[in-house]
Amino acid sequence: MSAKRANREVIIARLCEMFGVWRERGDIAAAHPRIAAELCFGLVEAALRECYVAGLPSSATENTYVAEVARCIQAILGLRPSDRR
Repeated sequence: MSAKRANREVIIARLCEMFGVWRERGDIAAAHPRIAAELCFGLVEAALRECYVAGLPSSATENTYVAEVARCIQAILGLRPSDRR
């Protein structure tokens, strides 16, 4: 197994565990923690790749990517912006 794949699996497993706990507490609306974890990981990985593909971006560009990823993750988990903890 490659290091990249192992890293992916460790991160997804931890996210899945956290999302399961949060779902049980009623903190998030995501019905399937594993799927939500895979989507979040893929989203972050794709955004990082795209943001840095041309080299080090400006801080404004980086902030734009971070903000958009955060909005998407809120949607995946069923959070409203006011739910930030």
